[in-house]
Amino acid sequence: MNLNVLWLIIIAQLIHVGIEENPRFVEWAKTFKPDFDRRQFLLGNAVIGAYMLIAVGLAVFLPGKWTLALGLSTASYIVFNFIYHAATTLAYKVYSPGVITGAFFNVPAAGFVYAHFYTSGALGPVTAGISLILGFLPMILILKNIGLSPAKEKEK
Repeated sequence: MNLNVLWLIIIAQLIHVGIEENPRFVEWAKTFKPDFDRRQFLLGNAVIGAYMLIAVGLAVFLPGKWTLALGLSTASYIVFNFIYHAATTLAYKVYSPGVITGAFFNVPAAGFVYAHFYTSGALGPVTAGISLILGFLPMILILKNIGLSPAKEKEK
């Protein structure tokens, strides 16, 4: 088992935010929350980035069952984040910035990381379950801040 594979999640997320989300996400998010601005985008991604760096760092440098679950939560987070982008794209037929890098970088990276720990015997059902729950928590903040339905539909 090589704990350093968790750094792939950080790399995938940097590609996701830096290449696809950064230039387009703020304008797209205004559909859901008209007052969403670049400051909120940067702050939100800084908070998520800090969580991811701390979680992976703890898993790599302080190995244990709980820190592995925390490190793996970053992999589940990027999958849940992709699901958010894909669901809003499909539901509203408007491209959500993040769906392409989510599909081609984040989901495969997360799958590879989970498979690595499963095949090495380090990932059992409890650790997997905890990592899934912890990975969904940041999505609650995103859903609370931006939402899932366009602002016009919220007024109805």
